[in-house]
Amino acid sequence: MLRLTLALSLVLAVAPAGAQIVDPIALYDGGRVAFSYEQTPFPGYSGDFEAEGDGLNEDGTLPPGATEAVTGGLIPAANDSVRTAFFAVVDNQDGTFDAALGAVTTLGEPTPGTYPVDLVGGTSLFGFIDDATSFDLPDTLSQEALIAWLTDLEAAHKLVSTSGAITLAGVDADTLHGTFGGTTIDLDDVLFFVNVEGGEFALSGADVVSSVLPAARDARLTAAPNPFNPRTEIRLAVPRAGVAAVRVYDAAGRLVRTLHDGALAAGERRMAWDGRGDDGRAAAAGTYLVRAVGAGGWRTATKVTLVP
Repeated sequence: MLRLTLALSLVLAVAPAGAQIVDPIALYDGGRVAFSYEQTPFPGYSGDFEAEGDGLNEDGTLPPGATEAVTGGLIPAANDSVRTAFFAVVDNQDGTFDAALGAVTTLGEPTPGTYPVDLVGGTSLFGFIDDATSFDLPDTLSQEALIAWLTDLEAAHKLVSTSGAITLAGVDADTLHGTFGGTTIDLDDVLFFVNVEGGEFALSGADVVSSVLPAARDARLTAAPNPFNPRTEIRLAVPRAGVAAVRVYDAAGRLVRTLHDGALAAGERRMAWDGRGDDGRAAAAGTYLVRAVGAGGWRTATKVTLVP
């Protein structure tokens, strides 16, 4: 029987025995993942992948009598980002297994939209493993660890997306569904390209959650104008004086600018961000997370978009 004691971290991360996903905000317990694939530019390897069924058991095994399992979830990450992930496995009943996976990292609560593949940063990618003989996952799968694990894994093909996108069509407490597609490359043969088409995933059965990110009870953060260029005003309202830090992070969770770090009086504090980093360089157009953290454990965040 296949044992997959895993969770989905940057892409995946191993969970201890007795857990499917480590500290999920929402855990989906079944669904469907399907897509078609064909080698390019010279067709010779092609087929269809489809898995439909319940999620893995708590100990990471397939449900009794099942040859397929589908799971996924929402997982909190650094700097108030959230990872939305899906995973499917098929027992080929010949000693090998096929698997498909995908993950999108977003600043704050995941929202419907299209997220281009980002293999370098790992913020959005999908993959397909064909005829694997084992799934001995490492204790952690950062981007570097994922590639190292796939390199050592014994399988007919280990395909990772190099282009394309994942689209989140619906994300809520009990439903996750969307589409994906693009070009993948075999890590064992960099000249072996495979197009993935018609990818779709649909999961359900998550525990009801009121919000992906905990609400800030002691502070409120807003920004205007938003979108902006070249300047936006950040407003932080706090009911009591104390120590707080206000920082800007990019989509990969990297610190871009510290707007405030120190004592803060009660009431509203206004801070301007001119779209530049702490190094004085202009930040690239895109979405950023402004995050405020204060003594006593409160935190609040808001997204801002810097336009060209």
